[in-house]
Amino acid sequence: MAEKKHSTNFYFITAFFVSSVIFISGIGIGMIINELKSSSISSSIEEMSSSLADAEIELLLMDYLGSNLSCDYLMLKSSDLSIQSAELGNKLDLFEESNQVNSESYIPLKEDYMRVLIKNWLTLENIKKSCNANYSTILYFYNNEGCASCENQAFVLQYYKNLMQNDVMIFAIDSSLNMGIIELLRYNYDIHEYPSLVINGEPYPGYQNMTVLGGLL
Repeated sequence: MAEKKHSTNFYFITAFFVSSVIFISGIGIGMIINELKSSSISSSIEEMSSSLADAEIELLLMDYLGSNLSCDYLMLKSSDLSIQSAELGNKLDLFEESNQVNSESYIPLKEDYMRVLIKNWLTLENIKKSCNANYSTILYFYNNEGCASCENQAFVLQYYKNLMQNDVMIFAIDSSLNMGIIELLRYNYDIHEYPSLVINGEPYPGYQNMTVLGGLL
């Protein structure tokens, strides 16, 4: 009887040990995956920053050279920047969906992404102005807290992005972040409610449904 009890205790201890190892290993693997995701996003941010720096120099060169060929090149560049921005946004969305929004690496990554996104918007606006391009730009101001219509607005925007491709450039601005550049944009366009859109420099407060947004575009 004592031998049987000893055997049972042994199995319990072994099971507990194995479970603990699996649990700790799971945490370790999760941390490694999280670190890899952060590294990938950081790398993408750096790549896009480099692309934006190139575009800024190319704009200066175009002003100096005064060539129509420069505009043809910059229009291709604007398309590439739009694709890079979308891919970077998708990576960050996947990071958020993996429930890492409370991790230490999330906020700095999101802030870096916002800086690159706003710089991208400015660069594309400059290309549009310099080359008389006819694509539309949209700043989409949202807030993750108390914004019942933000998800619907994102869906409508994605519909028109899929429909119009590079004829519309969308920049989603997370207004819940405490960043001076976002505050400056909100102040300039008088943004006080979410969602709100700024289409080609004109503010449109509140939710814009499929029909209304289609008319604006």
